[in-house]
Amino acid sequence: MQKVDWSSVAAWSLTGAYLLIIGAHMILKPIDLVAMDANLLGDFLAGIAAPLAFGWLIYGYALQRTQLAMQRDQLKMQGDQLVLHLEELKLQRHEQHESTLANQEQASQQRNLALETRRSNELREAQVAIASAPLIAMHFAGYSGPEANVKAINHGATVRKVVVEIGVQNLISGKSLKWEFWKSEDTLHFAIQTRDHSSQEQIPVVIHYETLSGAKHSEYFAYLNEKLFRVTR
Repeated sequence: MQKVDWSSVAAWSLTGAYLLIIGAHMILKPIDLVAMDANLLGDFLAGIAAPLAFGWLIYGYALQRTQLAMQRDQLKMQGDQLVLHLEELKLQRHEQHESTLANQEQASQQRNLALETRRSNELREAQVAIASAPLIAMHFAGYSGPEANVKAINHGATVRKVVVEIGVQNLISGKSLKWEFWKSEDTLHFAIQTRDHSSQEQIPVVIHYETLSGAKHSEYFAYLNEKLFRVTR
């Protein structure tokens, strides 16, 4: 419902009443405006219009004051809304920052969990590999003529399809020995052919085997002057 502007109603009502009074006065006491001197006519009309002009001047001033007050209230309201909007933006920025920190923390936890899982899997795989693989110890066991006797002890898990390849450098052929199973703590005996007991030739020894799970592996050794040592490939 539109609000009634009572000040405007009062201004127009007073103006109408004033004009009625002037009209009634001129009817009751007629004035010959045609025969009136121009200066007197001007003064007469100015006297009639002056109260109206002064009244409407006061009304305009009051109306302008009211409008300025309304504009001031609107500006204050807009300022309050702007402050509230800034507070909301600040709160949203804070919440966004907290959310970013939470996401970063969650991502860090997920990375750490993934890293721990991978390390755990690698450790488990390594443990499984160690548990299923032999632990080979090679020992020199004296000479039989030009041949050096060797015993290989398995301190690890049982394996199968064992092949020991003994290669003699600078000779045409080596030799290959085979065993179907090599149980834990069992010893394999074989001999390495040498030129003489003081030979400085390094003779390779390769042991191939298959774990009970089916994985195939090879380990590399070398013999030199009554000593056997592992070779990294």
